[in-house]
Amino acid sequence: MNNKKYKNTGFTLIDQMIVVSIVMIVIGQALPSISFVLKKNQVANVYNEALAALNYTRSIAVTSGAWATFCKSNLTGSACATSQSTAWTSGWIVFEDANNNGVINAGEKIHLVNNTLPSQLLINYSRNMQRISYSSEGYAVGYNGKISFCDSQQTINKTMVLSNSGRIRLAQNHEVGRCR
Repeated sequence: MNNKKYKNTGFTLIDQMIVVSIVMIVIGQALPSISFVLKKNQVANVYNEALAALNYTRSIAVTSGAWATFCKSNLTGSACATSQSTAWTSGWIVFEDANNNGVINAGEKIHLVNNTLPSQLLINYSRNMQRISYSSEGYAVGYNGKISFCDSQQTINKTMVLSNSGRIRLAQNHEVGRCR
């Protein structure tokens, strides 16, 4: 007969339940942080898309030697919006605007349409205008202002500042605009 005693070296059910509880507590603490990071990235992504579109609009104006316009899009992305709301909820359109009237006329080429903005994102132009137009010299005289990008709770805000010279820069903390 063999009288060797075997020692049980496995995990008990209580040990496993403690580990699962600790893991769930850690995940519960991390989820709000993850959703904040996702919202922040979404705001930054739309900000960067708008910045690229504005720079592209300016480039079109300079290279074509004529006016180019960045306007608030209507719901279908087929024309500039005519509502007087400061919110740009339907995206934007970039087009050559030969007569600088802010309307897409026959013969004016549309270069870019973005009408796929996330519904929980707010964009506000401080000048309460429906468009930003650049002259053939790249100036945006009369369109200077702040364009703010926020999440729906307004906990995240990224604002760009447009000068009369057409230059765009990121707003400093004391310059940040409002989205409502």
